[in-house]
Amino acid sequence: MNDKLLELNTKIQLCTNCELHKIKCNIKNINFGYGKLYGKMFGEQILFFLIGQNPSYRRFSQSEYAFGGNDNKGGFGDNFCKMLEELDILKYCYITNIVKCSTNNNEKFSYESLKECSKYIIEEIRILNPKKIIALGNIVYDSLMLLKIGSLFNKELIKMYHPNYYFSYNIDRIKEYKQSFTQLKESIWF
Repeated sequence: MNDKLLELNTKIQLCTNCELHKIKCNIKNINFGYGKLYGKMFGEQILFFLIGQNPSYRRFSQSEYAFGGNDNKGGFGDNFCKMLEELDILKYCYITNIVKCSTNNNEKFSYESLKECSKYIIEEIRILNPKKIIALGNIVYDSLMLLKIGSLFNKELIKMYHPNYYFSYNIDRIKEYKQSFTQLKESIWF
């Protein structure tokens, strides 16, 4: 991971700007898998900047990263990364969350939390300068539109379903989800 991202991740771990930092799973304790989740860079060239909502309150993974999966037991984050790898896309991805802390019982995050975390997502995008910014789900898309992320970076903001929608509720429609990522990949190379 590059030095600027490491420095930013340190700031994220130390952040106490909103009430979410007080929730137990957001307090850094790597032995239990706790702490605010880092974005994960899978390769050197970042073409796709994928943004989820915020870490699940019920995450059980020892992973420090967004969409770290469920200890390789087939959680949707794990399955999502495997799908991207199968499509030869994962190595061009950076996966993060718009809000870095979990909320109580996976409630929707507050505007205050979004506002406080917005500086982190803006800095991540600035550091990596991806080709495509992909919002995973309506809440993320609406939040990024509110923050004017697309115009701030002069990039198209692409809305896609959150992987949980397919991997938890519509497993029989995974093929169409894969196709949407294949089309995204082709939009860069062709």
